[in-house]
Amino acid sequence: MNMAVVGNVLATAIASDDLAPQELEQSSSTKTGDAGNDAGPNRLYAVEPEGTSFSEQIFNSLVGLKVAVSQYAMHLSHAERHRIFAELDSVINVDDWHEGDELPKIAAFQDFLKWMIYSKYNKWLSLGVSDTGHLLVAWKTPRVLLTGEFSGATSQDAVKWTAQIKSDKGETGYTVGKCPLRLFASQALFYLDQAARHAA
Repeated sequence: MNMAVVGNVLATAIASDDLAPQELEQSSSTKTGDAGNDAGPNRLYAVEPEGTSFSEQIFNSLVGLKVAVSQYAMHLSHAERHRIFAELDSVINVDDWHEGDELPKIAAFQDFLKWMIYSKYNKWLSLGVSDTGHLLVAWKTPRVLLTGEFSGATSQDAVKWTAQIKSDKGETGYTVGKCPLRLFASQALFYLDQAARHAA
């Protein structure tokens, strides 16, 4: 395991651990990339040195994602952090990944964490990774199955989402969309909260 990389990542997290709610919007453009780029105080980089084995890359990716959680620790309960860590351990492991697979983008994962803070909704069902490194998230209520793909981009289509909705009569409807991160916080709650209130 490349402990130098781990140390650099942890040092970045410690420096950013006092992230306040008003700083969330400023950090919404966080991306992974080369250290030579314009790196603001809330950017998190995990640069793999030449010759790093694939198993080390998997380990470093997992550490980077968990460090990202620590950046937002003050906004997440202990139980929620533990739940996210357990899901990451299940998803990011040597047995399920192969050489050439696109590892998850830290910026995409950070956007999911920020989405939870914006929406104050943490009842996600599962986490996954697309073949382009985007973070895939699913939420489910008795009447709605919602999925979101967080890209980590700052564009108007930062999040792509789908919703499957069931009516009282058992009819099923589908809708899809794409929008900026903050807008998806309200868009998702439109489906999730409305369905929960209707079921109650």
